[in-house]
Amino acid sequence: MRLKFSRKVIISSLSLLAGASVIGSITSTVAWFQYATKAQLAYTGTTTHCSKLLKVAVKNSSAPAWGNHLGMSDLPSDIEFAPITTGEQDKDADLPANFYAQPNPKQGAYTNWLTADAENYAQFTILVKVDDVNETTAQLKNDVYLTDVTIQDASSNGTLDLSNAIRVHIATTYKDSNSNTAHKYFLFSKQDASTDVGGYLDLDSDGEYDTSGYEWDSQKVIYGSATESGGVLTPATQEAYALNDANIGNIIATEANDGSISGGTAIGNTSATTGEYLEVKVTIWLEGWAMLKHGVANNIDSEDTQVWDSAKYTNKKFNVGLTFGVDLHSDADHA
Repeated sequence: MRLKFSRKVIISSLSLLAGASVIGSITSTVAWFQYATKAQLAYTGTTTHCSKLLKVAVKNSSAPAWGNHLGMSDLPSDIEFAPITTGEQDKDADLPANFYAQPNPKQGAYTNWLTADAENYAQFTILVKVDDVNETTAQLKNDVYLTDVTIQDASSNGTLDLSNAIRVHIATTYKDSNSNTAHKYFLFSKQDASTDVGGYLDLDSDGEYDTSGYEWDSQKVIYGSATESGGVLTPATQEAYALNDANIGNIIATEANDGSISGGTAIGNTSATTGEYLEVKVTIWLEGWAMLKHGVANNIDSEDTQVWDSAKYTNKKFNVGLTFGVDLHSDADHA
């Protein structure tokens, strides 16, 4: 507390105090100033809804074995891969009902080709769901992305690299925002965004393109699907998302160190309904029209050719890897 006096009053008071000091003492007191150098805070909290689990399983039974990794022990492994083809194909379309097998000489158009055996390519379906960690049975609806697609040769001899012929197709089935069944399709190759699936071939390796008809009116055989006008051949094509394309980030998302996802295109979404899942059908094959380095001796195209030297490419191994991801947990998971 501070007392305010005029100058005149102050002088008078001092005189009075001096005179009274011999007969008594000041009986009034002044409180302490408030003073503290410590503060304490006690807080009790609870953990937030912390996480979710992305799980996959092979669709092969009524009781899928869920986990976050699928390997060769879980997937078909008795495949006898052989060169086959889809024929004309878009990169964002479903596959045809059947693949075409390797043609015999002079078979020409696809209508004359045999269909491929199911054992010549791998095809399987996996289920994808996102579990709510705080609930034992609840599922979450999340967009699912591919965060990695790997296609690589598995041998030590790089000159016999077969990976450029590998094709990986993904077909998804899920429920859209209106609960209608929806589909998406993605065809991946290692480096060929466009592959000719028609043209001239030297299947009998006599050093000339195959012909049909008698010698005096023979014409070069057009294999597969292609048109010819004025001596110019225009093949049909198989389009794919090439992994070496600078714009592949528009399809395959990037996962940061903190687990967040950016870019990419959702391949579908999981379901919040227990027992409903995102289905991903994966098909892997050797595209017979792909160009490989080693051709057959005496062939008109002995290297960078569509007629491969089977002696060099038999018993070759290759690797295919797929990684799926969802965004980090957020309030939107429970909106």
